[in-house]
Amino acid sequence: MQTDEIRINQKRPFKQGNTAQNEWMQAWLREKLTYNPHLGKVVELFCGSGNFTEIIAESDCTSIIAYESERHAIQALEVRNLTKVTTQIADLFKPSVWSDIRKNVFDAETLVLDPPRAGLKKHHGFFASFTTLRTIYYISCNPETFARDAWFFNQNGWSIKDIQLVDLFPHTPHIEALAEFRRR
Repeated sequence: MQTDEIRINQKRPFKQGNTAQNEWMQAWLREKLTYNPHLGKVVELFCGSGNFTEIIAESDCTSIIAYESERHAIQALEVRNLTKVTTQIADLFKPSVWSDIRKNVFDAETLVLDPPRAGLKKHHGFFASFTTLRTIYYISCNPETFARDAWFFNQNGWSIKDIQLVDLFPHTPHIEALAEFRRR
């Protein structure tokens, strides 16, 4: 490690702790994107440093807007120089940012989200921001908040087409849910 890479008392971008399972999750998303005939513009919420952004950039999508609140994570993503990717720093839990976000995402056909344990949290007016959305890929590290958000999606005309559970850390309660939602 180079000394210029050392950051004392600074938060580092999130990284999955189980490389093999992370690769499996990436493969799941890659396969889903490959067989989706209507990718179009993709919006990625909670993109972090690009764990899934890199997979999305490999797809046949037309463009990607990747949102994250952590500046260091966005900087790490931008270093990757992925084509088709526009990054945006935004605290997705603040209602005030959604008026600006809405201008960028209204025509997206695909949504990928990998929120923190708190889940999506922002439900009011969420689908009004995504008027042309056809598919949602939701990657969740918390079964409780995933269930809450999935119920919300269902109440707004979305159904789970596929769901996979990943035992990210065996012998612990950490289960990752990977779900594909389609509009009914």
